[in-house]
Amino acid sequence: MRQLPNALSIVRLFLVPVFAILLFHGQEAAAGAVFGAAALTDQADGWLARRLKAETRFGLLADPLADKVAIATALVSLIVLHRLPWWTFVPLVVRQLVLWGLRLATRGRVSFPVSGLARASAWFLYVGLGLAIVLPAGTAAPVAVYWIGAALAVAEIGPYIGHVRRASSRAAVPPSMAASMAAFPGSIVAIGGQRVAYCVAGPADGTPIVLFHGWGECRLTRPTDRSVLDELGIRLVTIDRPGLGGSDPQPGRVLLDWPRIVAAVADDLGLDRFAVIGRSAGAAYAAVAAARLPDRVAGVTLVSSIGPPSPGAWRLLAASDFRKLIFWLRVLPFLARPTLWAGVRLVRPWVPRLLDRHVAGLPETDRAVLADPAVHEMRVRSLQEAFRHGEEGIYEDAVLLTRDWGFDLASITQPVRLWHGLEDTIVHPGFSRWIAERIPHSRPVYVPGSGHYLLYTHWTEILRAADDDFAYAGLSPPAPHGA
Repeated sequence: MRQLPNALSIVRLFLVPVFAILLFHGQEAAAGAVFGAAALTDQADGWLARRLKAETRFGLLADPLADKVAIATALVSLIVLHRLPWWTFVPLVVRQLVLWGLRLATRGRVSFPVSGLARASAWFLYVGLGLAIVLPAGTAAPVAVYWIGAALAVAEIGPYIGHVRRASSRAAVPPSMAASMAAFPGSIVAIGGQRVAYCVAGPADGTPIVLFHGWGECRLTRPTDRSVLDELGIRLVTIDRPGLGGSDPQPGRVLLDWPRIVAAVADDLGLDRFAVIGRSAGAAYAAVAAARLPDRVAGVTLVSSIGPPSPGAWRLLAASDFRKLIFWLRVLPFLARPTLWAGVRLVRPWVPRLLDRHVAGLPETDRAVLADPAVHEMRVRSLQEAFRHGEEGIYEDAVLLTRDWGFDLASITQPVRLWHGLEDTIVHPGFSRWIAERIPHSRPVYVPGSGHYLLYTHWTEILRAADDDFAYAGLSPPAPHGA
């Protein structure tokens, strides 16, 4: 089964001469059917490779090669037969020349991840060329669909150039990152050549708690009143996930990659044991850290938590505003990344206005929380910093929420607290109930009159409870690093 995706790519290559021969012999319907079958194998091989976790070096070469051969053969054939004008070939040639130029400029050291734009472009090209094969010459619809695909193909150039610039800058902290880290303080740790940004706040001898931010946020999601950390004796660590804020992107990452990053940051700080808190989407990262680092994570707190994909979780999702994002990723995945790409570039200069629009659609309890000037400022700074790499990080972050998490929640052996506001409309409170049924030693806390932003109004209670769990594990805060 693991070789099935590669077999489909090979089948697509063999179908290319078949539809070309049929087309030149005037068998348009048969040629269209064979070309359509080739297009379907394109969707199937990539989906199966991800589903079976069977991505191979051969597949990474054969899949895009088969696409290029199929599309180029169909386009050249239609031009030769005067069914399409010759200049329809120009956009794809320009795109390919730019990609070759980028590969030469980087000496082949940079790989180009398959983006949502690339998938959408391929499908529009397949549909446009397929219609041009079966419909009479001069029909307008095939040309219109083809040009949408060609435009998307050219639009890919921008993200690819950005990817090369980011990859080329990883050897040293660039001025833009240095300026950002100065504006939004934090530290950088290198993990296998990948930079990860994190912040630390609170007393150096305090109880170490690592906070994992929600979707679209970054390491700047912290208490607006830092005195609460001093009063409780909490040393709070916040980490940017790959592609967010100051952390380098990590295309194709999975949730199980996260514990390695957490362990590296903890090592950099000299922390042997620590507690974790995950808010909203960050709850998945807190859970996997607890499951995979049982000797280091002493306590777990999940706030306004989502749950892993499952029949029960999807029913709860239907009652959550978060379903809009998941809908794009599950039902229209080839449009999700282009939408995020455009959206990030449009809203990045207008983050405060975007936040105001988001707040307007929330229940009164959450509107009151986010109306606080200090909370509003913290959210604006967090969103602006999170979008620094464009859509890459938030797209990968969202995709992980739709995939199997890769571990059993029941494998978490540490004490777990779940906090959820009963007025939460973004993530239904039923998610915490569902998780509590599957994690031993879990203690759910449901807060009436609170919504999705419960953490911002209950920092003291939640941090104190996490501190208690750390103490309950028979541990005391470690000595300051370097002492």
